[in-house]
Amino acid sequence: MGIKCLEGSRLHGWQIAHFLIAGGVRPINVEAVTRINRAQLNALWKNVHGFPAKGQTPIYSSVYLRSHRAVREGIAFVKILQMYELSEDIKSPEIFLMAYQRFRELVPWVEDLQMEKAFYLWRDYHRKLVVLNHCSQCKGSYLYTMQPDASDTMRNCTFCRLLKQSSTFAKKNAKTSLIQ
Repeated sequence: MGIKCLEGSRLHGWQIAHFLIAGGVRPINVEAVTRINRAQLNALWKNVHGFPAKGQTPIYSSVYLRSHRAVREGIAFVKILQMYELSEDIKSPEIFLMAYQRFRELVPWVEDLQMEKAFYLWRDYHRKLVVLNHCSQCKGSYLYTMQPDASDTMRNCTFCRLLKQSSTFAKKNAKTSLIQ
C-alpha cells in the first residue's frame, strides 16, 4: 500500500512538472515546487521544447510586469488566485495550475502574462512580495510591490495613471485643434 501511494505521488509530481515545463516554467523553478531532480527536468524540457533551458530566472516577478497591459493581466490573475486562496493552500503548484487555467479561460486574449511570468507572480504573491492594493481615488485594484527594481506600474494605481495620461493627451489635442 505504501509503495502504491509513493508511486502515485511521484506520478502526480511528474504530471505537474510536465504541465509547468510545457508552459515555459524553467526546470530550476519546477524543481523547487515538485522536488524532482533537475537533471531529469532538464531532459524533460529538452524533450518538450527541443532545446535546452537557458537563461537566468528573475528574482522578482516585477521584472516581467513593466507594461500597463502586463500589470492589468497580473491583476486579473491575482484576483483569481484570491478566489482559490479562500479555500485552498495557495502555495500548492496544483492551485497555480488551476488558477492559471481559469485565468486563460476568462482572459483568452492574454498577450503578456504567459505561464512562466504568471508562475513568478504566483510565487511572489504567496510570499507576500506582491500585494493587491485598492486605490482610494478610483476604488480599483492595482498590484503593488516594494521591490527596488519595480517599475512605476507596480507602485501606483494603473487605472488612475491611464486616466491622467488620457486627459493630458486630450488637452494637448484640444490645444492643437484650436490652433489649426
